[in-house]
This record gives sequence, C-alpha cells and structure tokens, in this order.
Amino acid sequence: MKSAHADSKSIATANAEFAEQAEQFNLSFRCGDCLHVVASEVSCSLGYPNAMLKGAVRAIDERGYYTFCKYFEL
Repeated sequence: MKSAHADSKSIATANAEFAEQAEQFNLSFRCGDCLHVVASEVSCSLGYPNAMLKGAVRAIDERGYYTFCKYFEL
C-alpha cells in the first residue's frame, strides 16, 4: 500500500516521527521481536523479504510504500 507521503522530505519526516513513537511506546514490529526470525541469520523462517525491517527504523520505504511484515508474530 502506498503512503500519502509522496516526496522524500515527507517520507523522511514520517519515518522520523514513527521512529520516535516506536521508541516511546516500545513497539514490537521488527524481525528481532518476531517468532519467525532465524536469529543466526536475521532472516525470516517463512522466507519473507525483511531488508526493510532491519537497520534503521522506518515505516515508509524510499518509493513511498509502507514497510511491514504480514507474518509478524510475537
């Protein structure tokens, strides 16, 4: 699903706000918190591509699409 934040400045602002909220509310949504992670490789045991869920905390990728995992499970 594409975000309403179309330009790179809006994406950067939205990602910064999301990162603050994720820390503030201690959100669990990344591979390290997921039941399906293969810890030794930080990869998904179900094969879901997870590059956007590692590294910097962000909600929207550079193309304007939301980043999330449909298999995330605590």
